[in-house]
Amino acid sequence: MEYFHTFEPGAGPGVSISPALFISHGAPTAAWERDPYFDSLTAFGKKRPPSAVIVVSAHWLTGGTVEVTAIAGNNATIHDFSGFPDELYRMTYPAPGSESLARAAAELLAEKKIPVALNHVRGLDHGAWVPLTIMYPERNVPVVQVSMPWPSTPETLFTMGEAMRPLRARGVLLAASGGMTHNLSLLAWEAKEAAPLKEAAAFDAWVAAKVKNRDTAELFEYLPLAPHAAAMHPTAEHFMPLFFTLGCARDDDRLETVFEGFRYAALSMRSFAFTAAGQ
Repeated sequence: MEYFHTFEPGAGPGVSISPALFISHGAPTAAWERDPYFDSLTAFGKKRPPSAVIVVSAHWLTGGTVEVTAIAGNNATIHDFSGFPDELYRMTYPAPGSESLARAAAELLAEKKIPVALNHVRGLDHGAWVPLTIMYPERNVPVVQVSMPWPSTPETLFTMGEAMRPLRARGVLLAASGGMTHNLSLLAWEAKEAAPLKEAAAFDAWVAAKVKNRDTAELFEYLPLAPHAAAMHPTAEHFMPLFFTLGCARDDDRLETVFEGFRYAALSMRSFAFTAAGQ
């Protein structure tokens, strides 16, 4: 694996193993709302600065072949949403890309027999840049985005995470951005701090318990097993990134809750990380 072995942004005996992170990214306005969720992601970003970030987002789906951004300069910012304040469309996140990291990630995916191609033009969608602008506001951490093949399965995303797990030892944060719950028709947009719907709370608690116990077999079967799964995820694209994070986890990791709580009654913002023991 030529590029994997030559990509060493953080290689060396003193390098910390970066976490594997799952982020519920919520609405794009999370980028500027100074609330407990914002504070939690800010604190997480300051605690373990990575050498680079690889992010899988619910907002980049590609048919069959996984694509990896191989940007030589700075990443463009994609405003892939509508109906929000003009200020949000003026926000940019021109973090540097990393062609060497992109090629290393592509090699690792190919080793797992996952069809993969480099994309030299695509920027970062809001599933990537919104949480990153909170965690790394200086915009100086190299970022590579990886698509989700679609349609997909939990097992496929888990295998993608397994493939890229070795990059954690190079100081690369492996992040998946989606949503613990995602049914926009249930949201109470006028009441951000509303108490959670009982159905949303039940699904959130079931998934949290299975993640804590590393019960991947039942998580793979979440649709028939989890309470209210179909209502919380009428489509699966925001839940699938969770399986990437599970695949990135090491056996000796500890589970760290980054944030837990709800917005708009039905939007769980639960975010968590697998971190190396002692770090």
